[in-house]
Amino acid sequence: MNPENRPDQEPTREEKIAAFRNRKQKDRVRRIPKIIFRSIGILLAVCLLLTVWVNRKFLFSGEFSETVQLLLAEMSGGDGFPYSIKGDSVMPSNFFVSGKELVLASDRSLNMVTAKGHTVIETQHSYSTPVLRASGSRCLLYHLGGLDYQVESVSGTVQKTTAEQKIIAGDLAANGRYVLVTQADNYASALYAYLPDGTLQYQYLFSNCYVTSVALRPDGAGGIACGMFSKNGALYSAIYVFDFNTEEPLAVLEQADVCYLDVSYGEHGTAVCVGDTMLSVVDTANYQKNDYAYGQETLQAWSVYDGTAALALSAYSGASESHVRIIGADAAEVVSMPVSGEVRDVALYGDTVCVLHDGVLDAYLVGNGAAAASRDVGKDARAVAMRDTRSAYLLGVTEVRYVSF
Repeated sequence: MNPENRPDQEPTREEKIAAFRNRKQKDRVRRIPKIIFRSIGILLAVCLLLTVWVNRKFLFSGEFSETVQLLLAEMSGGDGFPYSIKGDSVMPSNFFVSGKELVLASDRSLNMVTAKGHTVIETQHSYSTPVLRASGSRCLLYHLGGLDYQVESVSGTVQKTTAEQKIIAGDLAANGRYVLVTQADNYASALYAYLPDGTLQYQYLFSNCYVTSVALRPDGAGGIACGMFSKNGALYSAIYVFDFNTEEPLAVLEQADVCYLDVSYGEHGTAVCVGDTMLSVVDTANYQKNDYAYGQETLQAWSVYDGTAALALSAYSGASESHVRIIGADAAEVVSMPVSGEVRDVALYGDTVCVLHDGVLDAYLVGNGAAAASRDVGKDARAVAMRDTRSAYLLGVTEVRYVSF
């Protein structure tokens, strides 16, 4: 008879050993998850501590608090679109998307608006010629040709003060650092770089270059300034590359027969300088530039996104046909799209470019120029700002409208 059928009988030595081994195996199986969970917990704690340590400057700064507030605002509701303009007029250059938010400055008000139409920044001003720059959760608004400027965030006013000389240009980084270019006694121009709290970090005096535009690196620790100067009786433009930890410019690149109107940083340390007769892409690592000349065409509008540019060019003002040309990071033409009539504005985002002309908004793929969509948006539409590759905001006379495609 099997011993299992005789419970009153004493187990044999072999049965005791087998039972002991079974218990040990079960105990080991029960202990393994506890060891694994304990190890995972320790690893997660170490990773969390390392993350906090590496990002300590961000986590314990106002930038982190502002980022959280902006995220909460994006998740909250809003009145949607159309969005009424707070003021009488908005210059197209003061209407764009920063991050995920729409920012605009009218003749009386500065506003930052979420995709749901929720206003996260609204402040009044009295500048006759306001110029707006924005990055992250902050905005820089200055009086072009005046002394006043202010830095605003979702938490409120960060700086509101005056410059010593009339302001010519400015820019702002997402971490709150900002730069101003002003007139200067006994010099052509002066550049001042500030820390987020308004402390002066760096200054440079231009002896003979009249600066027309300036852009900060994404980290705010350097930048590029473009300006004009006279050489041998002719007008030249200069591109200054700065690191604010170095007293003198890292490089100065000269170019004849152009006035640079705008400059912005793209990917991998490149900067795009848009001029009236050519576009220049500067590699700030080796201080080399490549140029794209417009030839006999006239620049109507432009947009730059991560080192790629969209240029609206025509043979002359009021021409019956224009061309929107996509220029890559090597300053070479990628594709060109013919457009009927005069282009009012262009906006570039990712692999899509929007073209506003004759009350129509057309969307094209930048890789091959294929038409992606077309919408009638009204004759009053003056500017376009892309929210993403499938939607955009339109600046009208009294309101901002939203369109998807």
